[in-house]
Amino acid sequence: MLTLQTPSANGFNADGFDSDGFNADGFDEDGFNADGFNADGFDEDGFNADGFNADGYDGDGFDEDGRDRDGFDADGFDEDGRDRDGFNADGFDEDGFNAAGYDRYGYNADGYDGDGYDGDGYDGDGYNADGYDRDGYDREGNTADGGSEYIGDYHSSSRKLGYLYSPKFDKEKPRVMLGLELELECAGVRRSELAETVIGRIGRTEDGSRYALCENDGSLDNGFEIVTAYTGLDMHEAMLKSLFSKPLRGAKSHDTSTCGLHVHVCKSTMTLYHAAKLVLFINAPENAKLIHAIARRESTGFAEIKNKAENKHWLRGAMCRADDSEKLRNLNSSRYEALNFYNPRTVEFRLFKGSLKYTTVMACLEFARLCWFFSRDTSANNLTTAAFIDYMDKPENKRNSRHLLTLLHGRLDGYALPKQPKNKPATLTSKEAA
Repeated sequence: MLTLQTPSANGFNADGFDSDGFNADGFDEDGFNADGFNADGFDEDGFNADGFNADGYDGDGFDEDGRDRDGFDADGFDEDGRDRDGFNADGFDEDGFNAAGYDRYGYNADGYDGDGYDGDGYDGDGYNADGYDRDGYDREGNTADGGSEYIGDYHSSSRKLGYLYSPKFDKEKPRVMLGLELELECAGVRRSELAETVIGRIGRTEDGSRYALCENDGSLDNGFEIVTAYTGLDMHEAMLKSLFSKPLRGAKSHDTSTCGLHVHVCKSTMTLYHAAKLVLFINAPENAKLIHAIARRESTGFAEIKNKAENKHWLRGAMCRADDSEKLRNLNSSRYEALNFYNPRTVEFRLFKGSLKYTTVMACLEFARLCWFFSRDTSANNLTTAAFIDYMDKPENKRNSRHLLTLLHGRLDGYALPKQPKNKPATLTSKEAA
């Protein structure tokens, strides 16, 4: 307790305080001035005249901008309007999703709602809540009225078929997968019955993976197209053995004027130089005998062969494109050339005539694959039939070309072909020449 003493003549007592208890500097014995602030400008609770402590925060813990030490205001939001968990006042993060992972319309980052359906009402596999796809078929190919349909619309398979694991070629670098399209005409049998037979044999692998589907093709008179997943030669070999293990009664392919066989080969690692060499090899007039032997037909309006070395405007046009993928897509002026680069992920070999003969279909797959590697590894000055045969004779290539070698031994004269392997594949009996 302050004891007031009689002030001296100058107004301060012996302890240096005036009659109001303040010293010459205006502070009382506790160090506070008449307004209650110490020499540093803070009151006994540690706040200045504006209500902030030495660290710049008021009694509620906020600075002059209204934010706490972590940068959040009284409502719990930072300067970007996000709370401590990163959500705005409406409960959405910077990507537009709430704590449960859904946007303001109720869809997650993959575009599906809480029940797993997209904006059109279909799940990740393309089926609605009733179990039917956009074409009205369930997972087994049945329609809503109980009927059975095994032939989808043109290009409908692309939504359901993709990559299929290949035990032998999956770890190959680069991994070059193949897809097959085989056109059939129906004679003396209903299309749906024949398609049901095809799907029954090769629709799915033993582990349930989807290998093949059937779809309509406007270029056919009364048939359909078998489309497969992308996989290695080993899986194609196993599945096609099942397809041709028994005759496809009522089916024709080679003995028609409409059916072709197309092989799609992955082009993700192809450079423009690699692709251009492949074009030159397939279209070179001096290789016509080889190409005809494997294609089993001449150049057609659906698979045109041109002398690409004669005029390289096709190559100059592709080189003008800035994007690598666009360079490849511009290598042909029409998708109806022997090689079609229009597809975003594959180069399509369209030159082959259709066939229902197992060894011939496998030979076409092997040829397309071998051409991919041959054109990659061979110089532009050596894209000849003789060089291709030498390349095929290499041990690492020969073992993956045995069906091709068997076919060429019966069709390509005038060249020294490698000997056929001892485990030459058996040729299945078929009335259809292929």
